[in-house]
Amino acid sequence: MRIAADIWPRSSRPIIDFGAAYNSITFHDDDVRAPLPKAQPGLDRILAQQAALTIASAQPALLWQDRFRMVLESAFREDTVSLEHVAQRLAMSPRTLQRRLGEHGTTWREEVEAVRQEHTMELLRATDLPLRSVAARVGYSDMRALRRAVRRWEGRAPRDIRNEAGVAAMPSGADAVEQPPRPPDIGARSVTSSGTASSPRACRP
Repeated sequence: MRIAADIWPRSSRPIIDFGAAYNSITFHDDDVRAPLPKAQPGLDRILAQQAALTIASAQPALLWQDRFRMVLESAFREDTVSLEHVAQRLAMSPRTLQRRLGEHGTTWREEVEAVRQEHTMELLRATDLPLRSVAARVGYSDMRALRRAVRRWEGRAPRDIRNEAGVAAMPSGADAVEQPPRPPDIGARSVTSSGTASSPRACRP
C-alpha cells in the first residue's frame, strides 16, 4: 500500500494506492517541519524518563518451570523433597506435575538431581560443614554416596573442590583425624583420684 500526499495539490486529499509494490507514506516537506498545534516542549524527555523508570521497576513474570525450581529448592532447604510435597505446593497432583515436566523436556528425577548438584556444590564451596552433614542435607545416605555423586558431576573428589575454594572442612566422624596424645608437662601439678592437686616432688641429685 502506498499513500502519497506530495503528488497531489495541498487542497486535495491523498490517494491510497492498494496496488503498490511496497508500503510507504510520503509527506510534503512543509508538513513534516510544521510544529504540532498542541506540542509541549520537553514532554518527550519526561515521557522517555517515565518509560525507563517503568521498565526498570517492572518485575518479570515467572515462567512455570522457574516457579517449580523455586519450590524444589525450598524443599531441599526444608528437607521435604518428595514428588507429593512439591506437587502439593504447586497446587496440582503428582501425575500432573510429572506431565508438566515432560512437556518442558525434563523429568522429576532429572530436576531433583540438578538441584541436588547445585546445593551440594554450594555447601562444599561456601561452608565448612563435614561431609557427613553435607550428605545428610542433600539427601544422601552416607558420605560414600556423596563422594560418588561429586566425582560423577565434577570428575574429582569433594576435598579437591574445597581446596580449590579455600575451604577447610570441620572433622567429624569418619572425617576426623586422630590426634596423638599430648605428652604430660613435667612441671605441671598432678591431679589425684580424689580430685585434689598435689605439688611435684623434688628429685634428689
